Amino acid sequence: MLRVGVVGAGVMGSNHARVLAGLPDIVLVGVVDPLPAHRTKATELAGCRTFASLDELIAEGVDAVTIAAPTHLHHEIALSCIARNIHVLVEKPIASSVEEGRDIVAAARHAGVTLMVGHVERFNPAVAAIKAAISARTFCRSPSPGSGRFRRACRMSAW
Repeated sequence: MLRVGVVGAGVMGSNHARVLAGLPDIVLVGVVDPLPAHRTKATELAGCRTFASLDELIAEGVDAVTIAAPTHLHHEIALSCIARNIHVLVEKPIASSVEEGRDIVAAARHAGVTLMVGHVERFNPAVAAIKAAISARTFCRSPSPGSGRFRRACRMSAW
């Protein structure tokens, strides 16, 4: 059994927790979020324990974490987990800057832990359908300037 925790209980973190809770051979140890309302939501969605701090989660024993906290926190959280030999899946973007991203990659290599960057929206069926519609040119921008709306099957001679 792989013991996994989630850091961040916003939309993406709650989704990660919900999915992890249903996977075989995974124990969802819990979700970390500083906001009580987010912790309550995570408990309701995933039926798991929640923690106000990363240290509380780590004290429970985790093999891996998913970091779905705000991007400006990725660097600090990832380095803290990596320093404790905890494997990391971090939601994109990996960090706020290229330098911070490189720090995370270097730390993971040095520690010998697995580091992955999540690109889950790439596999979202709605995103795939939109990509297919764009590729098939079945949608285009409305001719109204600034409307930002799309309409089906408009005809443009120079796509």
